[in-house]
Amino acid sequence: MPKVLFVFVALAFFVLGTTAPTLAQTAVVCQSTQTVVAGDTLSKIAQAIYNNPQAFPVIVTATNAQAQTDNSFHAIDDPNLIEVGWKLCIPAASSESAPSTDTSSPKLSGTVWKWTGSQFSDDKVTTPDDPNKYLVQFLPLGRVSIKADCNQVLGAYTTEGNQLTITPGPSTLVACPPGSLGDEFVRQLSNVSSYFFKDGKLILEFKFDSGSMTFAPSAPTGLAGTQWDVVSYNNGKQAVVSLIADTSITLNFGTDGRVSGNASCNNYTGPFDTSGDILHVGALATTFMLCHKPDGVMAQESQYLTALQSAQTYEIAGDTLTIRDGSGAMQVVAKQSAAAAGLAGTSWDVTNYNNGKEAVVSILNGTNITLDFGQDNRVTGSASCNNYSGEFTSADGTLKVGPLITTLRACTEPEGVMEQEAQYLAALQNSATYEIAGDKLTIRNASGAMQVVATRAKPVTLAGSQWSVTSVNNGNQGVVSLISGTEISLNFGTDGKANGNASCNTYNGAFEATDETLKVGPLATTRRACPTPEGVMAQEQQYLTALQNAATYEISNNSLTIRDASGATQVVATKSEPASLSGTVWSVVNYNNGKEAVVSILADTKITLDFGTDGTVSGVSGCNNYTGTFESTDTTLKVGALASTLKLCTEPEGVMEQEAQYLAALQNSATYDIANNTLTIRDASGAMQVVATR
Repeated sequence: MPKVLFVFVALAFFVLGTTAPTLAQTAVVCQSTQTVVAGDTLSKIAQAIYNNPQAFPVIVTATNAQAQTDNSFHAIDDPNLIEVGWKLCIPAASSESAPSTDTSSPKLSGTVWKWTGSQFSDDKVTTPDDPNKYLVQFLPLGRVSIKADCNQVLGAYTTEGNQLTITPGPSTLVACPPGSLGDEFVRQLSNVSSYFFKDGKLILEFKFDSGSMTFAPSAPTGLAGTQWDVVSYNNGKQAVVSLIADTSITLNFGTDGRVSGNASCNNYTGPFDTSGDILHVGALATTFMLCHKPDGVMAQESQYLTALQSAQTYEIAGDTLTIRDGSGAMQVVAKQSAAAAGLAGTSWDVTNYNNGKEAVVSILNGTNITLDFGQDNRVTGSASCNNYSGEFTSADGTLKVGPLITTLRACTEPEGVMEQEAQYLAALQNSATYEIAGDKLTIRNASGAMQVVATRAKPVTLAGSQWSVTSVNNGNQGVVSLISGTEISLNFGTDGKANGNASCNTYNGAFEATDETLKVGPLATTRRACPTPEGVMAQEQQYLTALQNAATYEISNNSLTIRDASGATQVVATKSEPASLSGTVWSVVNYNNGKEAVVSILADTKITLDFGTDGTVSGVSGCNNYTGTFESTDTTLKVGALASTLKLCTEPEGVMEQEAQYLAALQNSATYDIANNTLTIRDASGAMQVVATR
């Protein structure tokens, strides 16, 4: 028979027969009966009949009483597990089943109480520095929830008249800061023997008249308009577990009755409604990404979404939100997010956008879309082919973008890039609201439909960065674009060396940088002469001069601007992605001969350099073939011991010496850069070892 199961995380001693002393002990009369159907839970049935999901214990008691004399009823041993087809006894509404409407006098349950202090018979006084760190809530079925500073404690309580016994149970084991009263708070609660109310406050008296604790109601807080970071959830296996390391889950309750967030991998959204401390979360819709790392992230996401949709009640105690199901079992625990982050001064890498066809899609492989919000209310970025810019305004989660203007390039690869660009720009200009959750930005239109999803761009520093130069100061008080058909690269190593290709020749030299200042040079270059395109050698000289004029620099929106001491712009460059060595083939043109000279290869000889995708390096070294292994990152290169064939070549003169010098130089590799189809390999000191072209 199919079972209807909802998770109940509690202690073994939370048995119904010992924790419901307020239920009637007289004969129970069924006003009606109800048969369990698929999807039913006792709390849902109680909500439908009594308008109170916490009234299910009266159904349990009545059904169990009937089962003793009528075998058509099935005894309910576990209120968290009922089966389709079971017959339930539904007693008439009573004070136990009806929602509480009496506000004239305070009650233990239904209120979150904050500890304001304790007075002992020896006149000792204990006062917490922040009452909201020490909370207690009396829950249905004789359960008690305790917040003891940085720890959460579950326990049991019983009452008889004004007598009260609190038995603390399992606790989280977080090490609270020095001076915490968490342990003392729990110890005092376990010493309580009775309670009464005075001026709206709850007074808990200790055993043997040794003192008392005083509590005040914690101010109620609504959910609408709040944002939370989930810290634990019910995994559906009777356990409330913390999130997997390096994952995050966000939970945001909008003022429009929509709940949304990121569930570890995918974004989700759906309806919610509240009434008092009752919370219902409707069917949730999610995106369809598949995340492989970290291990278990997709299972976590599914379990969290199931837990959230099990919501029946909630409480906000201090900065903590606790969501429970109809049985009172904890489903989600979250901490209040920091105040909504502003957009100004942030940079993002777009991962998904709305294509205008009711679909949120990932960006094309091999493309890059950036989104930068300036402090001047200007939005800029790359839309995958063209750069764009415009104005934006934002406040309290609202966002308006546009109109946008773009450059007018036409890109043919990859296929569909121009269509992607148009769709992304349209989506961005549909902006109405935004949410920043951790390092993720989600932009929606006025109807709540997702338009753009982006991750926070990693901050760029000079050391270890690579740039493509776009403009150079020509020394005539003008900053000019590069000559068509030329490229200039600028790479700042982690070893304090700057290098690159200056249009024709490669260059190398030292640099020193702080957060704002920059000093470059002196620079050394190779000595090639390039006749085309016209003006390329003059451009090269102007660039090298401008670079060595550097005094300050600024990185903004993936753009680098270098200025001289007077503030005049010298070089402008954009961030470039490092090229990979794997799968590339090169023709060597220069090598280090081991005599502090980089020389050209002999006429009528050929040296090749092939980096395989399997980690092998091979080629022709002038006479013999060679092979070996290599390891590389974005900028580093290590070439292992090389083996070669054993031919002896006599022509041209010096070819065998060249071969030995080249192989030695290649095995000195430490770093590399690729610019303008030129590969430059250097040793650990920055000295050039091999220069090759595609």
